[in-house]
Amino acid sequence: MTRSFAQAAKNQKYYILMYDYVEGILEKRTPFRAGHLNLAKELHAKGTMFMIGAYANPPDGATFIFKGDSPAVCDEWLKRDPYLANKLVTDYRIREWCVVPLE
Repeated sequence: MTRSFAQAAKNQKYYILMYDYVEGILEKRTPFRAGHLNLAKELHAKGTMFMIGAYANPPDGATFIFKGDSPAVCDEWLKRDPYLANKLVTDYRIREWCVVPLE
């Protein structure tokens, strides 16, 4: 029997990491983008990264959703993300996200 998202959400904590990007991120990210996306795929395969996405119009930030027991689930990302290491991120915040299952 497969569990629905609603059943899984009841027993899982989610954390949202929000980035603020530097001006001109679309041009500045080019040399680091492959590493950034590969890290996201790696953490998704491990089951800690749920989904990611950049903001559009203006592209001034992004949101990353992690699954784990504490905000520390974001630590590996923060230590290894090429965007953060190369100062493309001006600020970030982590918030616990209370998922409301609709099923």
